[in-house]
Amino acid sequence: MKDRQVIRILVPYSKTLFFYDKNREMGVVHDLGVSLEKWANQQASPEPGNKRVRVVFVPVPEERLLPDLLAGRGDLAAGGLSV
Repeated sequence: MKDRQVIRILVPYSKTLFFYDKNREMGVVHDLGVSLEKWANQQASPEPGNKRVRVVFVPVPEERLLPDLLAGRGDLAAGGLSV
């Protein structure tokens, strides 16, 4: 993630977790991802030329969250998961 400077979050479409409203990403997972991006960039050293980390949301069907995570298509999985 650090080398790519991108954190990929696998997320299912949901009325509360992640959705688009007029081409704007919204939802609880979106808000948490924005906070994660902000935190990750605050933790980075302030050296010249240090690039910022971005969070990218990858919408997938809920049943594909864990298989796609294990296959390396994302770095984190967020959704209504239960044990």
